[in-house]
Amino acid sequence: MASIERGTVTHAAKSEDSSRATALDGTALDNEAYVSAEFFDSEVKKIFRATWMLAGFAHEVSDAGDSLPVTIGGIPMILVRGRDGEVRAFHNVCVHRGMPLIDKPCRKRAFITCPYHLWTYDLEGRVRNRPHFFRGGEHDISENGRDDVRLAAIRCDSWHDLVFVNLDGKAEPLADFLRPLTERLQHYDLDALNWSRDVEYDIASNWKLIAENHIDALHIFGVHPALNKFADQATRPCTEAFGHLFFGCYSFPDPEKGRGLGMPYFPGLSAKARQEAPWFYLFPNVMGQVYPDQLLVIQLIPESHERTRERVHFYFVGDAAHDDAFEEGRRQAHETYTSVLAEDIPVCEALQRGRVSEGFTGGVLSPFWDKATFELAERVRERLG
Repeated sequence: MASIERGTVTHAAKSEDSSRATALDGTALDNEAYVSAEFFDSEVKKIFRATWMLAGFAHEVSDAGDSLPVTIGGIPMILVRGRDGEVRAFHNVCVHRGMPLIDKPCRKRAFITCPYHLWTYDLEGRVRNRPHFFRGGEHDISENGRDDVRLAAIRCDSWHDLVFVNLDGKAEPLADFLRPLTERLQHYDLDALNWSRDVEYDIASNWKLIAENHIDALHIFGVHPALNKFADQATRPCTEAFGHLFFGCYSFPDPEKGRGLGMPYFPGLSAKARQEAPWFYLFPNVMGQVYPDQLLVIQLIPESHERTRERVHFYFVGDAAHDDAFEEGRRQAHETYTSVLAEDIPVCEALQRGRVSEGFTGGVLSPFWDKATFELAERVRERLG
């Protein structure tokens, strides 16, 4: 893998006849970062497996015995809801011969059984039954489970409905990882939310281009005419970087259907917050958008250097998530945001195609709008060294 040099934002280029900065003295990532399989492999090892990654959602394993197969950082794993209510993560392989254990979601099962030699594990990962283990007809059965033979666990923790994993086990506590975001969203009562629905996309684009597009506050007027009408480009702030958190918040004059009209608001919002819309990106795979009446959580699942799955989950306040009385409001919110995605996805896929051109060498960045894009590139450079 070719080396990547760090940039700087301490200076900006200036035109000869003006004191106004014309570009950041630094660039985003060059093409290799988007089109190289080798570069992606380094990201898998040094980024995805070395920090907290959003792996799934607690509502997907809502009852004891529910299990969900997922792949994060190239590693197949299982999310399991135990009898104690805790969600755990295990490598999705039997410790006997490495056979994958499940290939689809399972509901309310008391045990996890390997389809190869029928080894049985309890919901805490302990082996309970090894048929014919000693010889034909001689089984190894442990009524309470064997602590010395168990599925390989993966560090796992949850925040509201979001389930995170840390594959190398060395990341800071999840609460510390999330603190930059939770501090900025503290006036939103996230406990009041309920999951409503989700939608999934298969995008022919590198994961970083999708993240860059999310934190690019400049493209609204060119790509999203309806969103620009809702909150004009001229009034929008840029995205700011706070380490691994990228955050911004714009104001809008009036709510509209799909964005703050006709649905219950977060309880206790100030008059100012009732006309604000924060957006965020938690490096590397969580994006989000908040309106006074809803939260959208977008999970990025990088699958290769040129393909990413994107899962969008919709949350509403209280009964609005499922009550028939709010069905129209939910439909409008869903259509509003999926129309934005329908405009964004072709852009991200076009950007991916553009990264094969030698005419692009990292970009000429706006000193106002592109600071976050530069900082995202720095996070990648820092992790890869």
